[in-house]
Amino acid sequence: MRLIFSPLGIFLCLLVWVCALVANTVTVRFILSPLFTHQEPVESPRSGWLWGIFGRQFSREPLAPRDNGYTVLGIFLLILHELSVVFALTAHLLAVFTDPGSTKHAPSQVPPNLPFPPGQCSPCKGRWKPPRAHHCKVCKECIFRMDHHCPWINNCVGLMNQKYFILFLIYISCACTISILIFGIGAFKWFLLSGTEKEVVEAKFASLAPPWLLVTSLVLCLAVLVFFLAMSLDFLSEQWEALETNTTLVETYKNTHGARTTFFQHVAEVFGPTWWLWLIPCPPSISPDWAEPVYLEEDPAGKTPWFFENGTTFSMTDSHRRESIELVSAGFSRERTDLRERFPSAVMRPKSVVGT
Repeated sequence: MRLIFSPLGIFLCLLVWVCALVANTVTVRFILSPLFTHQEPVESPRSGWLWGIFGRQFSREPLAPRDNGYTVLGIFLLILHELSVVFALTAHLLAVFTDPGSTKHAPSQVPPNLPFPPGQCSPCKGRWKPPRAHHCKVCKECIFRMDHHCPWINNCVGLMNQKYFILFLIYISCACTISILIFGIGAFKWFLLSGTEKEVVEAKFASLAPPWLLVTSLVLCLAVLVFFLAMSLDFLSEQWEALETNTTLVETYKNTHGARTTFFQHVAEVFGPTWWLWLIPCPPSISPDWAEPVYLEEDPAGKTPWFFENGTTFSMTDSHRRESIELVSAGFSRERTDLRERFPSAVMRPKSVVGT
């Protein structure tokens, strides 16, 4: 468990919860409860067959609503909506407090199967840097397969919490969509009401809140739903592309990616091997492969691993790999010499092409 002390991140995390809970309350209490339940008027204390024939005709007392339970459609929408909200907030909590893949948990010794000299991170006090790790200035540490730092979860999105982040986007999109659908069906039902049924629903609305508060709540709630739906769908499309291409947002800026196989295998690397647990916000059975190589976009088949050194990208041939492994096995204790001298035949790309 971890918590990043970022004022903006903490504020946005709380804002997500406040908006979700308020929107849930407005949707259920102001729309589902009045319009998706069986409503019947309560009999007056002076009820009876004689009053029913003569007295009610002259009575100006408003009809009091009696809730006889949700309709079948109301129950269906309520269950779908509440499950989406619960799963979304659960996934959000896990995304916030789960370590995304800090290299502090990487082995102190460089893996012997690393096919090239390991990089080093100066802000992390010279700790060796896995090929697919990137330094986050907010978290102040290197994150394995870092996608981006998301203030909405006050955390980085990395390999170990990417599943939770994607599930949060999926379920918050579902919750917003279902809420907007409830608004639409509720408005349609309202315009179809007439006579006693409409009086009963109006009485129900009057018992919930003053008209100005009711209208303001509905309008603001609908605006929040549309905003979060649009934002989450945009983020979700980026995550889909990341899964499809086995890359991260940071890596796209450097025109690099991980080994590409099939979409199913890419998803399994993030969500775990058990497919029927993919949509459940539970820990995935995965662990980082710290020695996982990175490939250039010009090499989609992933045949030649690359590494970065001082803004330059080097391609490693088999002979270079053997020399690199010897360098690693020696503990990398001596100072590095100029890579251009050690690997004179290495292919190099300028810094302006691949980023920093």
